[in-house]
Amino acid sequence: MSYTVYIKQSTTGLVRTRVEADEWDADGPLWTSGNRACDCARALLFAHAGEKVEHICGGKAYVIRVTSPDGEELYSEDDF
Repeated sequence: MSYTVYIKQSTTGLVRTRVEADEWDADGPLWTSGNRACDCARALLFAHAGEKVEHICGGKAYVIRVTSPDGEELYSEDDF
């Protein structure tokens, strides 16, 4: 089952979405404590093709909310 990740840029409030093909249960740690938990990676995933975004490491510049295909919330970070 796929899932949708809403990535919000904290300074602007702009939200972009990514649909991931795998299951959240398999990928969840990737977003919460793995490579995609850091602002550096989230900035790259937030950017559209050719768009330049700030790549500062940390954990507050981008926050996420995750939903299942039927809209059930699977995960949400503070300030989303």
